[in-house]
Amino acid sequence: MNTEETAYQRLQRVAAKASRDAGLLALQTVRAIHWECAALDEELAGKDTAETEAARDVMRRIRVHLAKCVDQPQ
Repeated sequence: MNTEETAYQRLQRVAAKASRDAGLLALQTVRAIHWECAALDEELAGKDTAETEAARDVMRRIRVHLAKCVDQPQ
């Protein structure tokens, strides 16, 4: 009896793993975006131009939406 996994079975296994891991990957991505916005906001803190204020405003709005998914810096 052949117990070797077929290409279709391998594809099913890999797809199932990707599906299981998708939530974690999404959460890690959300956290990374949140903390990159925080870091950029700090970098722009001493620069008060219309452009930097607009960028900070956008980042604040993004972080408000992401904050419920993020509790601690990575």
